[in-house]
Amino acid sequence: MLGPVVLILSLLANRLREQAEEPVPSLAKGMRPAHGRPPLHQLVPWFVVGFLGLAALRSAGLLPHEALAAAATVTSLLTIVAMAALGLGVNIRVVASADPRVTGAVTISLLLLCVISLGLIRALGIV
Repeated sequence: MLGPVVLILSLLANRLREQAEEPVPSLAKGMRPAHGRPPLHQLVPWFVVGFLGLAALRSAGLLPHEALAAAATVTSLLTIVAMAALGLGVNIRVVASADPRVTGAVTISLLLLCVISLGLIRALGIV
């Protein structure tokens, strides 16, 4: 769903920008394409195209098993780095100054998510 969602959101953002007559951030003023829509490479990031291409290759069975094992290891490491980056990017002062209702809603949703996850893990016999 990553590719279609990014493309749809890009098209919506472009349409809203045109209605507000704001320039496209990546284009200088006066360089907007005549047809009003930026080219595809400005609507969808290259990593999305690469992801979809690799997913197609994997689905077709065209990637060797050795590459898949190495990719799994790299994927795990990059996921850890991404999660750490998200955590390190959190401003604790902003979180601490949040309204108690917001904090309560977040806490309840996290607890509910944990309960549902643990219930599914036990129901599916994963552990």
